[in-house]
Amino acid sequence: MAISIVKRITRLFKSSTNDVLDKIEDPGALARQMVRELATEIAKYEEAVASILGDQILLVKKSDAAKHELAEWNKKAELAIRAGRDDLATEALERASRAETNSAVFDKSLSILSPKANALKSKLMELRKKKDNADNEAQLLDARAKAANATSKAARILGGVGNNPVDFDSVRQRVDKIEAGAEALQEIAEDGNFKQIDLELSNLSVTPVADRLAALKAKVQTPV
Repeated sequence: MAISIVKRITRLFKSSTNDVLDKIEDPGALARQMVRELATEIAKYEEAVASILGDQILLVKKSDAAKHELAEWNKKAELAIRAGRDDLATEALERASRAETNSAVFDKSLSILSPKANALKSKLMELRKKKDNADNEAQLLDARAKAANATSKAARILGGVGNNPVDFDSVRQRVDKIEAGAEALQEIAEDGNFKQIDLELSNLSVTPVADRLAALKAKVQTPV
């Protein structure tokens, strides 16, 4: 349990180091980190395979050279015998024998190494295929994670829209009060106008005192 936690923390640390835009516990970042780790392992494996394949190639070259040397010394031994030089033929045959021994050793080494090298090459091909699949899967997981995060953000945003209550009662009351005040002012203004008109009308209907006095004198002085 403790080891898995340490591995997880290490992976998260590597993820943030390699991709500063990744967030901790981001599934897309973790998937990409796994692909990077696999790519690193494959790179190391490729170096080891390349070294072994290099040894195989070198052994093949040495084996071919030993076989060529064997054939050459055998030809020289034949020429020496035809020339009546048994001493040279003997020397040539000794060197041919040494070349034959070397060729046999090289071939035996190749018989042991070649299957291993072929297995390593097959394993490398599997790892490369695995890396390609992992890279594709990481992209899909990253896309799904981004879509899920976007959906969550959208849901939170939409969930908060319209939650504030729309209550126009207080506003309506204020408007009613303003309208009532306006009506009251209008009535006051109209009452003032009506009073002015009444005053003017009453002034028109009242006979001046001087006229009333003149009328009264005329009535008194008129004989009965």
